[in-house]
Amino acid sequence: MRLALLAAALFTSFGAVVCGGQGATNGPAARGPGDGSPTGPATAAPATAAATIPATAATGPACTTFPGDLRVGQTVARTLTSSGGTREYRIHLPARAKPGGPAPLVLNWHGLGSNASAQEPYSGLVPVSDREGFVLVTPEGTGSPRGFAAFGRSLTADDVQLTRDLIETLARELCIDTARVYSTGMSNGAYMSSRLGCELGDRIAAIAPVAGVYMPPGLTCKRAMPVLAFHGTDDAVVPFGGGLVLGVLPYVGAPDSTIAWAANNPSVRSMECDLIQTHNSALSEHVERRDLDGCAGVPVSLIVVRGGGHTWPGAIDV
Repeated sequence: MRLALLAAALFTSFGAVVCGGQGATNGPAARGPGDGSPTGPATAAPATAAATIPATAATGPACTTFPGDLRVGQTVARTLTSSGGTREYRIHLPARAKPGGPAPLVLNWHGLGSNASAQEPYSGLVPVSDREGFVLVTPEGTGSPRGFAAFGRSLTADDVQLTRDLIETLARELCIDTARVYSTGMSNGAYMSSRLGCELGDRIAAIAPVAGVYMPPGLTCKRAMPVLAFHGTDDAVVPFGGGLVLGVLPYVGAPDSTIAWAANNPSVRSMECDLIQTHNSALSEHVERRDLDGCAGVPVSLIVVRGGGHTWPGAIDV
């Protein structure tokens, strides 16, 4: 279930979303990195809901060769300078990657106390990267316990700026399609993806938070954002229906958080977003999909795992 659900989240449901500005229209099928294989039907977000996300052109040295430290089908650890400090990340080039065409990018954020090396096998996204043809980047957190500043800038890290720097660096080196940059993550990494979906909506095409979707308070999101969230009903760390995370941090719950995303559209007056309709469908005996229709004008869904704990779908509880 783990790989199938996230492949669907990032490519079937969202991977086709090409966010355009005024006058955006439906385009051809999204393509893999240089081999012409489709990853899904491309559908532009409604012009009223979208901000322009610029796509890189398939020209220049970055589109004819890969950096010398990267190998197709392999993962390597790298560093970059961000906000005056050295940050670490892991990058996986898909097995069928070829220079010559813009490739999608998926950011994969680990949970609090975990690390990038553990998040890669835990999420199971490396084989999905090979199959679907996207570049997978798993950033390394900071601090102790190790994590990300999902609720604002910490004293030691600005992870929103890190995301900007990663996208700019990889777009320059790998000819990343900057109109197809997606973010997913577990727990603290889900909070990070949620923050990016709001604060960095001009760079992130869609988010898929696992066990931690939320609408960042005090921020005005840049645009309506496609969201596919995952949450277990028996999550004892981040309560599905709301409560205190680790007994300290207030959380409104996964259902209310996705409702907030369905109502998020800066171009529409808030009073027009009060009525949110939910359409439920069973994916299996224990898994339900809730699709929310609001004024966002883009896909917003919650995958509910009945009896599921604080876990990535298909992985062990943490």
